Amino acid sequence: MTHQPLNTEEVYDELRHAILEKLRQGTGRDGTWQFEIGSNEVSVLLPEFENPDRYEQELGSLVCQIYHELYLERIIAPGVGQLNSTGRMEWPWYRLTDHGKRVLQTIEYSPYDPNGYLRRLREEIPDIDETIIRYLEESLRCLRMDCLLAAAVTIGCAAEKAMLLLIERFGETISDPAKKKKYEKATSDWRISKKYEAFRKCFQDIMEKLPNDLGRQRESHLDGAFNLIRRVRNSAGHPSGEPITREMVIANQAIFPGYCKYVYSLMDHFGKEGVNS
Repeated sequence: MTHQPLNTEEVYDELRHAILEKLRQGTGRDGTWQFEIGSNEVSVLLPEFENPDRYEQELGSLVCQIYHELYLERIIAPGVGQLNSTGRMEWPWYRLTDHGKRVLQTIEYSPYDPNGYLRRLREEIPDIDETIIRYLEESLRCLRMDCLLAAAVTIGCAAEKAMLLLIERFGETISDPAKKKKYEKATSDWRISKKYEAFRKCFQDIMEKLPNDLGRQRESHLDGAFNLIRRVRNSAGHPSGEPITREMVIANQAIFPGYCKYVYSLMDHFGKEGVNS
């Protein structure tokens, strides 16, 4: 009897997340693990997965693909943790690299664990805009493929979309009709730099009326995170010749969740309290 084809895209995300969690927990003997190709490995990693034997070939291919990608990303290396007389340096034995150990120290928002990254962000911002998610997914994927220019541009687009939503929400909730009309005119320019400049000027005028937690975070998240992400995005998006490093991209992906949560907190505040100056 035939069965429904496996949704490999959905299973891939869950499986990669589970493998990274396995590595993070440090269950390997002497820092060395051995993986199985097939349903047995999946049964251990994803115990809730029903009837893995039905998809033996597809699941085995996914397991191989993920371990190979982790190798290309320098998170794992083939062979035992400490070389011995057998000199084993081949699969299925593998170990964490020093880089991999540093990667796995990042628990909350690891760019190398896109499923966990996006799942946590959706949990903390349930109404997050899907355009932001699409650009984030692309940025995280580009990082793993070492397409650093594309990763920098797409995380910048995600940050810009969040800022555009904030600029729009701020204008919608201005109570004074004359000031609202003036704000809308000032933010009508198509350039994000001009929109942000106009927003920041008006936002500065009502800073003292914000709750303390929102006021304190303004400098780090708006003046800091947004401008940093935008600066790297502009360097990558124009033929400036400036180098874009993996560390720069990872740093931007790491600070994005805090920035995005702050933006949504501001939008929620303005939606409830309005903008009165």
